[in-house]
Amino acid sequence: LPLRLISFTAQKAADNKVQLQWKTENEINTSHFEIERSINGIGFNKIGSVLSNNTGGAHTYNFEDVQPVSGNNYYRLKQVDIDGRFTYSPIVKILFDGLGKQIIIYPNPAKDVITINSSKKQEAVITTASGQVVSKIQLINGSQVINISGWANGVYLIKTEEVVIKLIKQ
Repeated sequence: LPLRLISFTAQKAADNKVQLQWKTENEINTSHFEIERSINGIGFNKIGSVLSNNTGGAHTYNFEDVQPVSGNNYYRLKQVDIDGRFTYSPIVKILFDGLGKQIIIYPNPAKDVITINSSKKQEAVITTASGQVVSKIQLINGSQVINISGWANGVYLIKTEEVVIKLIKQ
């Protein structure tokens, strides 16, 4: 019998985060779950991955979205089997006001480009984890796309006057 998804929920958590939880049964030949988020319910981006227990019985999983976008956040699970086949869960939606966050960056981890949503015009300094300055950019009030394909893989810090956000480049 194939994997059975019993439930999939999203709720607001402390520190401007969204807690996702799902329950399954009968995880035979199941490799992992990819967590995907969308801002419009149509185009989804992977924001994380969780390994499957790959055993029978009931299992509960948790994943925390540490950078939800302001407005609607749509989530779905991509359940991937060991042979590469996959199925999608139903979509869950949560409205997130993002209060307290001045900038939001996604996807994170990222490979080629990131989108930065800023609630005001401000300067951001991007450094490596060791403190070497990679770039200084002027953020706009709104959304902008930054090409990071030329950056080395690793951890970067994006700093403004109010926040420091960790970005992982894959």
